[in-house]
Amino acid sequence: MKWFNHKIITFSTVLIITKDPTASIIAGACSVIPDAVEGFAFDENWKQRHRRLSHWMLGYAILAFVLLLAIGKFGLMPPWEVKLIKIFPLALKHTLAVVLIGLLIGFYAALGCILHVIEDSLSSTVPVIHPTKRVFSLRLTKTGS
Repeated sequence: MKWFNHKIITFSTVLIITKDPTASIIAGACSVIPDAVEGFAFDENWKQRHRRLSHWMLGYAILAFVLLLAIGKFGLMPPWEVKLIKIFPLALKHTLAVVLIGLLIGFYAALGCILHVIEDSLSSTVPVIHPTKRVFSLRLTKTGS
């Protein structure tokens, strides 16, 4: 699958699920990260390394889960944090907002990577449990289509 297709399919999928254009843009833009981190040297060595660690679905799923837990923690603040916000309203409120926004961006970036790996599994094998063993594939399309 080509990068443009990854971006469009991921954007559309996240938009349908969340109805949030911002989340869709983040996930769509970050959906090419698994290929981008491998570089652009299209030689024989690159082909052997392709769809290995950078396409490890479990790694992205764990990252997304941890970020989701952190987002939930910041969404449900304990009473002592609420008291701190009352004492230092602007500084702490803005700091928490920045942290929460960063966590949300990270979560949607990880979601974009997960969808990239699922999309790649439509045409070729990808690793699921072990990061270097490509074992999962649906093979519904041709690579590069």
